[in-house]
Amino acid sequence: MKILLIQTAFPGDVILATAFLADLAEAFPNAERHMVVRRGCEDILADNPRLTRVWSWDKRDGRYKQLLALAKQLRREKFDRVYNLQRYASSGFLTWRTGSPFRAGFRQNPWSWTFDKRVEHRIPHPHQGSFLHEVQRNRQLLHDNIPAPRRPELFLGPAEIARAESLLAARKAVVIAPASNWFTKQWHEEGWVGLLALLPAALTVFLVGGKEDVALCERLAKTRPGSENLAGALRFRETAALMQKAIHVFTNDSAPMHLASAVNAPVTAIFCSTRPELGFGPLSDKSRVVFSEAPCCSKGIHGANACPEGHFSCARALLPEQVMGDTFAHQAS
Repeated sequence: MKILLIQTAFPGDVILATAFLADLAEAFPNAERHMVVRRGCEDILADNPRLTRVWSWDKRDGRYKQLLALAKQLRREKFDRVYNLQRYASSGFLTWRTGSPFRAGFRQNPWSWTFDKRVEHRIPHPHQGSFLHEVQRNRQLLHDNIPAPRRPELFLGPAEIARAESLLAARKAVVIAPASNWFTKQWHEEGWVGLLALLPAALTVFLVGGKEDVALCERLAKTRPGSENLAGALRFRETAALMQKAIHVFTNDSAPMHLASAVNAPVTAIFCSTRPELGFGPLSDKSRVVFSEAPCCSKGIHGANACPEGHFSCARALLPEQVMGDTFAHQAS
């Protein structure tokens, strides 16, 4: 049997999809399992023993030409089952074009009329007195029973672990991921400066993010001695390895939060324009969620490029002392 899993959204979505991949491995232990992701996310799935092959779609360079070429390649593979975790037309088209005899996806996908199994994707999704996490919503495509959320997975190799150990050099460290793809999901810079000032002086601080976050992380690093700017310098799994060995991670509601979950790192997740009940909160055993009660807060899963009301109070109402909490009550300052 050959199974295809499709998730070509942002890195955080791909990280969460690894929980569904683990579900597939349990349900079909002898099957070949393939996965399609957007180009740039391949490192997330590297060394994953649950996967036979990773396919990538380049969304930036001739995306529709690339999509058609990929669809042609996938059709030749003759997949027995296809699971689509997205609700966008392009992924629905790709699912249909595989020609698989069994196709499952969410009812909200414009191509869901071609699916053999359709499941409602509701945000938020109340279930037995609580809200479903995204990994639980995904699981509905495979099973009707909904257990507790399963943590996503990353498989760290010796190179990633060695990189983290070389950076730490036996120091105790905190990892901070201050940026987000969405402005209104990102805690404001003054808040991060305040948090850095509250951290115990004995701790090393590593600031992480993508190449586009270098300037922000450099400004923050300059405000506190013992801070190192690693934005743009680490791959996904190297960042995860560093998080795994750190004593705590601070992040927005963004991909680094899911990286921390995947390696079960202690994490504080800051929610600005989104809310944890939407189903994307942290899944580490030791996790805190911090958010304001601003009534103007957006109820969508994504943020925006600017606050629609101009004040961004959902972020500015959060104080560094709230974000810090009692995280380091046991640490000498």
